[in-house]
Amino acid sequence: MFGFIIGIPTRLKHIFSKFKRFFTKPQYENFCRTELGLIAAGKKEHDVKSINELFINRKDQSSLNRFITQPKWDIQSVVNEGKKLLLNESELNLEIEYQLIDDTVCKKYSQQTEMVCYNHSSTMGTVLSHDYVTALYVNNGVAVPDGLKLYGNERKCKEKGVQFKTRVQLACDLISKHVSKAKQTICEWDSWFMCKDVVDLCVAKGSNWVGEIKSNRIVFYEGNRYRLDELFDRLSNE
Repeated sequence: MFGFIIGIPTRLKHIFSKFKRFFTKPQYENFCRTELGLIAAGKKEHDVKSINELFINRKDQSSLNRFITQPKWDIQSVVNEGKKLLLNESELNLEIEYQLIDDTVCKKYSQQTEMVCYNHSSTMGTVLSHDYVTALYVNNGVAVPDGLKLYGNERKCKEKGVQFKTRVQLACDLISKHVSKAKQTICEWDSWFMCKDVVDLCVAKGSNWVGEIKSNRIVFYEGNRYRLDELFDRLSNE
């Protein structure tokens, strides 16, 4: 690839400087190059190699690899600062906000990749991948990431020495950590996360919720157990 980026533009330097306190000098340089590389790459598929090749004056790729795969900096602090900067520049609705819960599968190509396992994707089928449970904060047309949790199966978690959590438990973690900026928070999710634990957590936090649900789910109505489609038919007839 032909490199075309000479350096960091002045306007971006001003924005990136807000994050400088989280890094050492070499880390900060890697941060700036990585962020600019991601911006220049746009929606194309990219990795450390393709980002590095965008620069005329390329760095040792191993340095960028370590910066991303073996971070010695606090990822959450950087994420929180980015979110704060964006929201401070936005006109937020102080009455109502939304937190959208979903999961996304990122295809991988090597079984040596840390925490990689086979996950199901509605578009790709069952693929070797990372599966992230994500939260998106939406307020008055502004949408920013509100959390990210990597799912690992029980075997991978045991190998890594970390606590295994289901996708539903990871979703509950994201909902629990959300700090409301408006009077009313509405959580939304698809049928995968439609279960009692998630609903109970929203109720306990005083949040409203909207969720999809499959027609074969079991529900209880007036002390009786029904499949949802059966209950729908009964209520329709009544």
